[in-house]
Amino acid sequence: MGKKSSRIGLYLVGMAMVVVGFILPIFKVGTIGSANGFDLVGKGDSLYKVAALLVFVGAVAGVVLSLIGGSNFLRLVVMLVSIIGGAYIILNVGDLGNHGVFGKLGLKLIGKTLYVGFYVIVAGWVISLLGYFTEK
Repeated sequence: MGKKSSRIGLYLVGMAMVVVGFILPIFKVGTIGSANGFDLVGKGDSLYKVAALLVFVGAVAGVVLSLIGGSNFLRLVVMLVSIIGGAYIILNVGDLGNHGVFGKLGLKLIGKTLYVGFYVIVAGWVISLLGYFTEK
């Protein structure tokens, strides 16, 4: 019984890290500023805003489901929703000047613009995936 609760705890910690990472600065904006996830919701096209919200709402739902004992399927769905939202943002963050993330400029932009919040979010996803798949 103790092992199961620690594995659920691993999923919970991972999803909580995604929530915290969303609040921390994720991208460097210009030369003096940074943007957290809530700043991303206020800027860009509507699909970009929805993707940013999916990261946060999916993570919060994962935390809530862990605390109230939600089903494994729902926990997987909300984790995937969060990851898909983040993937959309990452694949389109370099889309400044129509260079795209896979263009040379896009890859340079990503390398220069990522802040600590991004790394906390990715670590949270990895930890929550480990917590989900090690639980039986």
